[in-house]
Amino acid sequence: MATGIATPGGRMRLYGDCIPCQVTVRFRDVMQVVEDEERRLELAGLVVRKVSELLEAGINDPPHLATELHRFVKRLLRVDDIYRKAKARECSAALSIYPGLQGFVESLGVDKQRVEAAIRIAVAGNALDLGVSGYSPPPPERIAEEALRKAVHGGLGEAAELLLKARRVAVIMDNCGEAVLDRVLGDVLRSLGKEVVAVVKGGAFQNDITIAEARRAGLYDSFDHVVSTGSDAASVFLDEVSNEVLSILRSADVIVAKGMANFEYLTEVEKRLAKPLIYLLVAKCRPIAKELGVPQGSYTVRVYSPDSRFL
Repeated sequence: MATGIATPGGRMRLYGDCIPCQVTVRFRDVMQVVEDEERRLELAGLVVRKVSELLEAGINDPPHLATELHRFVKRLLRVDDIYRKAKARECSAALSIYPGLQGFVESLGVDKQRVEAAIRIAVAGNALDLGVSGYSPPPPERIAEEALRKAVHGGLGEAAELLLKARRVAVIMDNCGEAVLDRVLGDVLRSLGKEVVAVVKGGAFQNDITIAEARRAGLYDSFDHVVSTGSDAASVFLDEVSNEVLSILRSADVIVAKGMANFEYLTEVEKRLAKPLIYLLVAKCRPIAKELGVPQGSYTVRVYSPDSRFL
């Protein structure tokens, strides 16, 4: 979703780009369900009005605004999972390329090389995002081609070192097809004796994976545990998630956070979590690219350490 500026220890504020992005994506939701043009126009007006109400109420950071708008549209449409069919297609396509990627990574002889390759694949998978206005995800076949050759901006080596040293790793997942590719990282870390937990949403938010799709995506084959946030929020809002998820985040040595919404939110609560976080994402919009200091479209690894904010 559209993004904002991360201030040290503070909340990410909205860019001007964020408002039309969020409205456009939510109207796209409407168009998936409603065919009547007059009804579409009516609902579009309600969405615009809701944005104004939320901003006036002080909800002015991207992940919370996106969450409330998506919940509002689901209520308007009386549809719990607008992206159900899209997620099924994504999952099937990603499952078709997973064995080849997993086999290649397993063939590498050095542990750090295997972890770095798995991180690259996890970053590339974040391209499978249907929640950004003006952005269309590439086909999974192209993601497979680019995963191991496209330049990665940021701390790839530092992230691999952190994961090699960790005993317990929590992976906060994002999009449904992407989660299938995240399995490669889970496979590698478990083969190195790590305990790895996948955290997925409890309810539908855009095309993000939920506990309902976890088995079809094969997550139970690649992670020691798969847990639900108990929420349909854009990220793991600490005041909404289940006690089980809070316990997992507190006990993990390292947290891997996938995608832009998790980057947007978790930069607000890094100090509360007080442990290393590895952000893996594609900078799909201008604001997030500006915040990260990378060209738009870049594959990005950003490592947060409680001692030195970003590595």
